[in-house]
Amino acid sequence: MQEKFVALESEISWPLTYFGIILVWTGIIATAVVIFFLFYEIRDYGWADYLYYKPDQFFILLIAGIILILLSFFLILYMIKGRKKDYRRVVADEKGMSMYDAENKLISSFLYADLCPSNDKYFSDVSSRTGYQPYFTHSLLVFKHDKSGKTVISPISFNHNYYSFKNKYELYRHFLTGIQIFRPDLTISGRTLEEYRLTPESPPDPKFGKFEWAIAMMAFVIAIGLIYVFYLFIGLFSK
Repeated sequence: MQEKFVALESEISWPLTYFGIILVWTGIIATAVVIFFLFYEIRDYGWADYLYYKPDQFFILLIAGIILILLSFFLILYMIKGRKKDYRRVVADEKGMSMYDAENKLISSFLYADLCPSNDKYFSDVSSRTGYQPYFTHSLLVFKHDKSGKTVISPISFNHNYYSFKNKYELYRHFLTGIQIFRPDLTISGRTLEEYRLTPESPPDPKFGKFEWAIAMMAFVIAIGLIYVFYLFIGLFSK
């Protein structure tokens, strides 16, 4: 049976990846525009006069500007580092799951041989976690030994990755199937088995990702809306 375990490799959803890139850069540009108008308002009034006649508004605008600058800085840093350092390629095979960067260098791995039983009575040896945003925040939880030999919980997640994988569900499921085959001593939670259609009565029926575009569009509208509302809020204090 082990000889029939075929490796599964990640497939990048380029449309969704580019959409995410455009979304982030749009947020960066919109933030830069807000910063420009904030400081233009102060400069047009006069820095000294603004501080003297409107000290409360001055410090509110100054703090808001600093926060927005830091936000833009971290977003730009993430975009630059994420393209090179995030998971570019993921392979689930008979050894486990391996993650590679844009230069095809191994940056992380979850080998079946390295997995160990849970040391937490509230967690199964292998379980799943679903965030408050369905189809975007699914991940697996396993246990491994750290460098000191201590058993620690380790998440397997493709969320917030620079590259969006269109077969995330299949990768998670293939890894879980490998655990069933190569590490039958580990217990997978019943909820996880049902979620990934690994119970005898549940045939494979992946549903993750079905509404990714709708949710991405909603996130885009919300992000732009929040930036606009923030700009209006700051505008109240600049008058």
